[in-house]
Amino acid sequence: MTPFTPVPVDRGTSAPLADPLFPEDLQLGPPLLDTETRDAVETTKEEWGSHEELLSAGIEPPMSCLIHGASGSGKTQLAHWLARELGRPVVSARVDGLVSSSPGTTARNIGTLFGFANRHRCILQLDEFDAIAGIRDDPQELGEIKRVVSALLQNLDSRSGLGLTIGITNRGHLLDPAVVRRFDVQLEIPKPGLHIRAAIARHFLGPVEVPDSHVRLIAWVTDGHAGAEAEILVRECRKFLTLRRSGQDGIIDMLQTFAARNSARVDGTRSALIAGEPRHLHQALRHDQELGFTVAEIGEVAGKDKSTASRALSKLEGRDSNSGSRRRSTGRPGSERSRARMPKRPVKAARLQSAKRSRVRNGSTAGWTNPGKSADAAV
Repeated sequence: MTPFTPVPVDRGTSAPLADPLFPEDLQLGPPLLDTETRDAVETTKEEWGSHEELLSAGIEPPMSCLIHGASGSGKTQLAHWLARELGRPVVSARVDGLVSSSPGTTARNIGTLFGFANRHRCILQLDEFDAIAGIRDDPQELGEIKRVVSALLQNLDSRSGLGLTIGITNRGHLLDPAVVRRFDVQLEIPKPGLHIRAAIARHFLGPVEVPDSHVRLIAWVTDGHAGAEAEILVRECRKFLTLRRSGQDGIIDMLQTFAARNSARVDGTRSALIAGEPRHLHQALRHDQELGFTVAEIGEVAGKDKSTASRALSKLEGRDSNSGSRRRSTGRPGSERSRARMPKRPVKAARLQSAKRSRVRNGSTAGWTNPGKSADAAV
């Protein structure tokens, strides 16, 4: 296949069914992934690159891969990187050209697309794969989805050994199980953890120099989101650093602005911490074990020296500790604090009462009779 090879089109509308991409046009590196996923990707690449060697050993090499995961996790980037590493052109299917409202047209377009890919040593990339591979048990469906999925299954089964097939979707749970089983490799791209998000932030910061604490804070703010969200926040950070003048706001103020403008990109709890009182944010950063912020780093992101940050945290934690102690000690009958508030009897009266009880137990009341009653008894 060359840049001059005509691409397949819809018979009725002449809309292109695919866009060709060549290795020299694919300049992106691999997405930043966790260790397990990266190892799985490397194994897949090695097996695809050793296609002839595996065949000569009587081993059927994998010919298809389903990549699924959250939006913005780098699935398409990964497919393009694999194609560049293998030196294969990509036939990237266009969903807007494939799918038609006319009954039977979508199934026909799928056959045309696969027929084109089977004639070339290429990678057939089916992005937004769930649009043509949805579950067939919808009771409201009138039969078109069944025809489309059946056509897709037939073409996957007859895919030529010349090329590879990659399906990409954000919604793997919506795929028909029979379609999923047709893929030799099924890669799930997970949402990145804190350390991966920090690596993404460092990558996109480029030549801009910022403290490591700022990079980790950016990663902390984007918890629960894909790498694309971290990239967006880094772009905001670069704009902020470029336009900031001396004496203006710091990183916390930039994050407050970002959270206000991108509410869906920041976890609600962390957004509230950023927008609230700084002392609560500093305490949360200090107690996050995965983040591992030191007092000096909290001072760095807060624009304060280590001593000031340490005193503020100690005062806050001491206040919380005293408040907890008061809650534990008040309102409990018999507690130390309750007993301390009870009125005490005079020491002398207490001693006299104790002596009286002792004489009563011994059967003697001498010295404790009523003087008036004693005189009457004598008369």
